Amino acid sequence: MFPSLFGHTTSPLRQRCLGPVLQQLDGLLTTPRLHQNLLQPPPLRRRQRLYPLSVTLKMFLTQCLSDDPSCRTAVATAKERGWLPQAASPDTGAYCRARDHLSSSGLAALVERTGCALENVRPPEQLWRGRRVRVVDGTGITLPDTPPNQAAYPQPAQQAPGCGFPVLKLVALMSLATGALVHYTCGTLADHDQPLFYRLWPPTSSRPRSGPWVGWERTTSSFSSIWGAARSILPA
Repeated sequence: MFPSLFGHTTSPLRQRCLGPVLQQLDGLLTTPRLHQNLLQPPPLRRRQRLYPLSVTLKMFLTQCLSDDPSCRTAVATAKERGWLPQAASPDTGAYCRARDHLSSSGLAALVERTGCALENVRPPEQLWRGRRVRVVDGTGITLPDTPPNQAAYPQPAQQAPGCGFPVLKLVALMSLATGALVHYTCGTLADHDQPLFYRLWPPTSSRPRSGPWVGWERTTSSFSSIWGAARSILPA
């Protein structure tokens, strides 16, 4: 999904971070309701014998983090890790169909639940002064150039029509203890970081004193946001 910034030197770091995530995924997928919400309800869906939900999610996640994000490499990696039998066909058609059955809303919820689960298993000594700290950051993500994407997330205004790609703007809260994303919201290039951050405000202020602390960069900080955060963590 994202190009590697430092070539193959990031691979060991990715592998160390991926292990705990996969462990939490295995635990969360035992929840029947979450399992059901992760699949779209097509009129007729054949049983995916080689690609159950847990295998599909693991393959999709490793595919996004791989230096070679092709489906063929994802299938080969799954066979190397033992997620697929060695006799499984290298053809990618079945995997692509299984991935297409994933629900985008279910995946969004799973991202946040996995991030929170990773933080909950951290020992207290890994928390800053015993508190859960959230780091705020924003970024832009280039999307495929399709009419629906252009309508929802228009390309930069300075580019001529048909000469640019849609851009989704994302602002996220990440755990300082784990680096995992725990909450996020999306917007367009016309949306400033501060209004997007305010959409994330309830999770940080709804639990006075016991709620997490927030650290943010200059573009998302203002007097009102600092004052609101202070009210959520300091006694009256």
